[in-house]
Amino acid sequence: MSSNEDLQTRRAAVRAAGASSKSAIANRTQSSSKPAGGPSNKFKKQFAGKAGQSKPGVAGKPKFKKEFAGKKTGVKSENGAKFIKAEKGKRKERDDGESPEPSAKKPKRSSTKPNAELVAQAKRLWEEVRLKKLEPAKRTPVLRKLLDLIRGKVKEIVMKHDASRIVQTCLKYGTEEDRRSIIAELKGTMLELCKGHYGHFLATKMLFYAKAERAALLSEFHGKIGSLLKHKEASAVIEFAYTDVANARQRADMVSEFYGPEFGLFKSEEKPSLEAIIADNADKKAKVIRYLAQHIQTLANKGSTVLRHSIVHHIILDFFRIADAKAIADMVSVLREAIIEMCHTREGAKVAVACVSYGGVKDRKIMVKNLKGYVEKVSTEEFAHLMVLRMLDVVDDTVLISKAIIADLTKN
Repeated sequence: MSSNEDLQTRRAAVRAAGASSKSAIANRTQSSSKPAGGPSNKFKKQFAGKAGQSKPGVAGKPKFKKEFAGKKTGVKSENGAKFIKAEKGKRKERDDGESPEPSAKKPKRSSTKPNAELVAQAKRLWEEVRLKKLEPAKRTPVLRKLLDLIRGKVKEIVMKHDASRIVQTCLKYGTEEDRRSIIAELKGTMLELCKGHYGHFLATKMLFYAKAERAALLSEFHGKIGSLLKHKEASAVIEFAYTDVANARQRADMVSEFYGPEFGLFKSEEKPSLEAIIADNADKKAKVIRYLAQHIQTLANKGSTVLRHSIVHHIILDFFRIADAKAIADMVSVLREAIIEMCHTREGAKVAVACVSYGGVKDRKIMVKNLKGYVEKVSTEEFAHLMVLRMLDVVDDTVLISKAIIADLTKN
């Protein structure tokens, strides 16, 4: 038994020694360390009391939470239960607990625009007039009402997308007298209509349906063909006028504006031609070449959409006809990326053939590579196939020709 008692005594002594050493280490740590960002543990225990009680020097929660039911706005209502929150877009509570009357609705934005009511009435009639299956006997009286409604206001409403369509429908189904009346109201506005996002469609319809007034409409473009071709919407109107409605004399007048300012401003009695101009003004040949080159480079910078127009192909072909070989080779480097866009018209195919003929090795390589994937389509067209024949004739890189052209021809 004595051995067991001795063992228990030693164990108790070891436990007592360990507890005393831990207590000494804790006291040294507490005395050497400083509280970081707040009071020490001893200070915290002193004030860890009742729930909701704020601590000295520390922002705490309100003591009585139920007393402040509602949102914290700092203003208490008279009945002590609701708070009025004065925030933008929020509805305030009244003292009697009822919601205030809703404010009157703001008028629609469209109703504040000029001629908004007129356009709204015209659209209701237009929805019926524009039906393709509507019988002429039923369309005529409704069209009469529509024409009477917009008469005298056409110039004010045509720049809107919906109103522009209304006037186009009136031109389509109206009589010759109706068309003359509408065109008379729009006289002098062709330049503005051509540059409008919606108005250029109406300008095209006016040129198409006008007969006696067509020359007067085209005369409004006089001296402005170059600037209009550089415009995204207006260029489509100029192309339509050149290819579909203008006669030979009018087309020559349109092209002559690119030969120089004096040829665009002063029209001759006879049909102008480049050969006649150079023959009569031999000293002005260099100036004409310079003006043509400037216009072509500007149009080429506008992108492929403009280079698809027939009038542009005619201008480039005129440049190739009077320029020397060096000037043509320099122009090929500008046009080599776009010949695939130009080869589909008669003049455009001639331009493409000239580019292949006068281009250098690098130019021809780029032109052949751009043709890849379009060989079948181009080879079956009336004019574009001439460009493919010229490539097979003058390009020396047989490997490139085999991969880009021959492979597609044999596959299809």
